[in-house]
Amino acid sequence: MLAIEQREGTPMITGAHIIIYSKDPEGDRAFFRDVLNFPAVDAGHGWLIFALPPAEAAFHPSEKNDLHELHFTCHDLQATMAALKAEKVECGPVQELQWGSLTTVSLPGGGKLGLYKPKHPTATWPPLPLPKDEWKLKANANYQDVMKTLMPLVTASLVLPIFFMKSFGVVPEGSPIGPYLRSHHEAYWSWIFLAASLVCGMVFYGASAKFVKVVCGGEERWPKNWFRAEPEGFFEGARDKFGELAAVFFLVGLFFAWCFFQHL
Repeated sequence: MLAIEQREGTPMITGAHIIIYSKDPEGDRAFFRDVLNFPAVDAGHGWLIFALPPAEAAFHPSEKNDLHELHFTCHDLQATMAALKAEKVECGPVQELQWGSLTTVSLPGGGKLGLYKPKHPTATWPPLPLPKDEWKLKANANYQDVMKTLMPLVTASLVLPIFFMKSFGVVPEGSPIGPYLRSHHEAYWSWIFLAASLVCGMVFYGASAKFVKVVCGGEERWPKNWFRAEPEGFFEGARDKFGELAAVFFLVGLFFAWCFFQHL
């Protein structure tokens, strides 16, 4: 998590005013108002001043001063480009750079603005509200907390059938336990279901990690003819299904262990 330093006292700078020079300011104002849907105030005679999303500033090396650029950022570049295309707005080719996936947006006045999906940490102050998918990450973290409790119990319970056999003299001293485990059906099925619960828990953690990756904008590749679901939905479904199976197998395994104990 990126830490934003906040200083005490009243800040000297209270905002930023960006000026975009254009050969067609009326057309570009209409673009910001009607296509980008930025709210605006009328400073007089139709001179609109637009509110912008939270901003950040970066300093790049240059041999000249006073060379400034305006870039907008987004969470999903392809979806944003598709929405702009539907409004008959042209975007340039996408460049995969070290710091982000970058395209350009053509303005009615002939100018261009940058549009990119950041690969770098972003900084805003005051901090941004939670993104729209934050609840998915919080829910995923809660699922992981539950599984963190369940998996140690499953691992410890794997030794229950063996512990019972050793403690109650079912297995003679020095004899291999495998044949005795298979000959006592309740103990055998208890061990199988508990082992299956452990495997499902491992798959749960893998799917959970992949789910967080795709929600945060990472890419997962696989043959699309194998899985028709989108990556987010696929990994979310796999996480939920294997989490449920891990819990069910654990309870069934404990039931068979209890049945075995009753016959000792």
